[in-house]
Amino acid sequence: TKEINLLKTLPMFKEDSINLIKTKENHLYFMKQEISNQKLEQQLQTLQIEKIKSLKTNITNNLCSDIPDAVWHRKRHVISLPYEKYFPRNIPTKTRPIQMTYELMEPCKKEIEQLLTKKLIKPSKSPWKTITPIQRFILFAKKFPDIITDKKQLQRFLGSINSIRDFIHNLQDLCTPLYQKLSKIPPPWIDKHTQLNKQIKIYAK
Repeated sequence: TKEINLLKTLPMFKEDSINLIKTKENHLYFMKQEISNQKLEQQLQTLQIEKIKSLKTNITNNLCSDIPDAVWHRKRHVISLPYEKYFPRNIPTKTRPIQMTYELMEPCKKEIEQLLTKKLIKPSKSPWKTITPIQRFILFAKKFPDIITDKKQLQRFLGSINSIRDFIHNLQDLCTPLYQKLSKIPPPWIDKHTQLNKQIKIYAK
C-alpha cells in the first residue's frame, strides 16, 4: 500500500506507473483472498469438522440402525433358519416342472449327445436328472381317439389343450380346422383332421 501511494505522488506519473499500480493492487487482492481461505480452512478443521463427525455418528446409530444392507453393518440382521426336525438337508427344493414341446426336445437331445461325445459334459449322478413326463398329459393323449366325430368329445378335447397353449407355437392356428367342426354346419371329418389330432397329442407328450 505504501508503494502504491508513493507512485501516485510522483511528478512523472506515466503509463508504466499505472500498470505497476494495477499489478500491485491485484497482488494485494490475491494475498487477502489466500489469507481468508486459510482462516476458513482453520475454522472448518476445528468446529465444522467436529459437527460433521457428530452428525455422521447420529445418522449411523439412529437413522441407519434398522437398515440391514448398510455397509457398516452388513449381514448384521442375517440369521440362519434351522431345518425341521428329522428333515434331510441338501435336497432340491420343489419347483414347477419345465414343460418342453416335442419339437424343442428333439434338438436338445441331439445337442446333449454331441456335448457328451466331445466330453464337454458328463452324465449327472443326481437322482433328479431324469426328464419326467407330466402324467396328466400322457393320460390326455391316451384318452381321446385319433378320429373324433362326436361334437361334445371334440369340445372336451379342445378344452383340454388350453393348459398347453403357452408352450406350443401357433396352437390356435393349428386347431382352427378342428374348431370349424364345432359350427352349426360342420365340415366332414377328413384325414387332415386326423393328422392334426395326432400332431397335437404328440405335442402334449
